[in-house]
Amino acid sequence: MSKESALVTYYDKIATVGSICSSNPGLGTQEPGFKPGYELPPLDEKLVSFFEPATIALHRLGDYRGRQVNVLNLVGNPRTRTTKTFASLVMVARAIQHIRATGESILIVTPTSGNKGGALRDAVLRALECGLVVPDQLRIAIVVPKDSISKLWSSTLSEDAELRRLNPVFICDAEDGSIVKAMTREFVRQTSQDLKDRYNLNVWHTYDLNNYRMADAVRAFFEIDQLGPAHHDTPRIQAQAVSSAFGLLGHQFGLEFLSKNGVDVGDNRRWLLIQHLGTPDLVLDLHYGSFSRENLPAYTLQEETGLYVQNEQPFFPVRTYDVEEVIDSTFYSRNPATNELVREIMSGQGGEGIVVSLYECLQQYPKLRHLLRNTDLSLPHDPRDLREWSMTMVLTGALNAIDRDLVPSASELLIHVTGSYAKQDFSSLPADHLRPVASPDDMRVAVVEASLAPFIPKVRQAMESFERAKR
Repeated sequence: MSKESALVTYYDKIATVGSICSSNPGLGTQEPGFKPGYELPPLDEKLVSFFEPATIALHRLGDYRGRQVNVLNLVGNPRTRTTKTFASLVMVARAIQHIRATGESILIVTPTSGNKGGALRDAVLRALECGLVVPDQLRIAIVVPKDSISKLWSSTLSEDAELRRLNPVFICDAEDGSIVKAMTREFVRQTSQDLKDRYNLNVWHTYDLNNYRMADAVRAFFEIDQLGPAHHDTPRIQAQAVSSAFGLLGHQFGLEFLSKNGVDVGDNRRWLLIQHLGTPDLVLDLHYGSFSRENLPAYTLQEETGLYVQNEQPFFPVRTYDVEEVIDSTFYSRNPATNELVREIMSGQGGEGIVVSLYECLQQYPKLRHLLRNTDLSLPHDPRDLREWSMTMVLTGALNAIDRDLVPSASELLIHVTGSYAKQDFSSLPADHLRPVASPDDMRVAVVEASLAPFIPKVRQAMESFERAKR
């Protein structure tokens, strides 16, 4: 187990991976607006402190029905408890390098269901705390659907009035995360050039695969160092709870990078994707070649229990409270743009997908708490306290897959824990620290107000001097 920052340990490799990303701009979603380069600043004491929370730990849980179960803890940052910390710190480091090289300011803008935006806000705050930038050089605005308000963490970035003005949290009264994405993208398209011309402010829309796979490659570096190559008669199965599967793609990118540079990563590797019934798109496509929900098994209402049940397809919940339930708002992507990339990996290496229900998560919950008892991961006694269900979902999916013999016997599981926190882990962002928006224009007004604010006292002083001179 290692508690050193993985970003520091593998800094040179991450920098090299970044240069590869810079020469492959066609990957992922093409976003409007400014993009900084992929160059990282030289590593110094301030940056080492900045990267400190990006730790990874490996826990060997032992045998479960003939399979060796390992857990990869990617949520070591106590201020976010999400793997998004890794990509966020690397993105902010790239922004710092651009600011140092050009003197230009950057406004990061991103839609988020909670974790991505929270991790980016924490990374911006850490940059300020470590003295790497000053507040008007690096700012962030996030756009959040109303259903994700409970996932927003309070911090100095909101508690300090000046930082709150510079780094707004926009709340959109939208049911669908795609609406938030579309509004954010349109804000960047309409506003970025004007903000650059008027305020020398670059608007960076970070929703691009390269921004994440550059940092998520670190999972592969750590895996190979700790577990060695996946060889011989023991397949290594990577289990991940996925929405758009950016983490999976970053991990695979890291494996490919190592292999091309002469590192033996092994060739006996498979994947296990875990989703929920609200958005099972990647699992549906994996098994049926289509996102169509018509391929879901036919559930029937069981009168004696009130549950919906099916016994046709082992890849879907046997029992559920609701056939369209959403366990966690983080997993909101429908028809993900990454589908072709995921399909290519799965077809080349093999693997399965499995969908879990809330009923199944609650059934397994006591067992999960027991499995984690000797690790630095934990679940609250009361599952109603959970605000991030990713770890519970992935562990439930992995155990269900073993119980249903979807995972080969004598295999090795590496379960990626990418998010888990309860209400006791953080202070919620107060309602009066949120700014409701309904359009890109609403966002523009707030950003312009914040950009103008430093000039207002100077303008006022100039006007007062002019009036005195006239008298």
